[in-house]
Amino acid sequence: MRIRWINCIAVMGLALLLAAAVVLPSAAQEGRNPSPRGRTIKEYAFQLAVAAPGGAGPGRTVRTIELSCIEREKIHFHCGSKAPIPTTTFNPAEAMDATGQAIPRISYSYQNLGLQIELRVLQEVDDLVFVGLEYNLSFIDPLTGKHNEGDPPLILSHEMEKIKGLKAGTQVVVADFFRPEEGRVLAESLGIDQGAMGSEGPWHLLLTLLPEK
Repeated sequence: MRIRWINCIAVMGLALLLAAAVVLPSAAQEGRNPSPRGRTIKEYAFQLAVAAPGGAGPGRTVRTIELSCIEREKIHFHCGSKAPIPTTTFNPAEAMDATGQAIPRISYSYQNLGLQIELRVLQEVDDLVFVGLEYNLSFIDPLTGKHNEGDPPLILSHEMEKIKGLKAGTQVVVADFFRPEEGRVLAESLGIDQGAMGSEGPWHLLLTLLPEK
């Protein structure tokens, strides 16, 4: 009877060790991944639209762009060009001319021109989705003409940061552009026919949260 009792204890101990071997790695893995189980990450779809004067409401829609992002993640949209921005530096240790003066060195960085949009879904409360929105419309000042080599161009910019609460299917105006040059840059950046755009504003940037499919 004593031998059988010892064997029974040994079998129970082995079973406990096997159970621990299964549970402990699982628990350790859960410690490395604190995300709650069963949580789904929601994806949101948006429509950006550019409207020109005319028609009802905010005007005639002349271009639409669809974007999608998941909650808390930022998406970046840029449509336009990149301008080389020169920077002139003088370093006597690198090169000097015959008079002992440092030779100027010109290097270039590139800046986005045209329309830029950054969008992030912040949170959803009841039937409203709150988004953080940044937009920038930038272009080289046409009045400055050609600048000398090494001189940076004058860049004009229209930008804003805001938070909007969006209801699915409802179109909201997020930006108004009034200057003729802004209308021209919008048209060139997004491939819109200038005739459809018109020569006078205001032009509107519209945002719609699309209903779930």
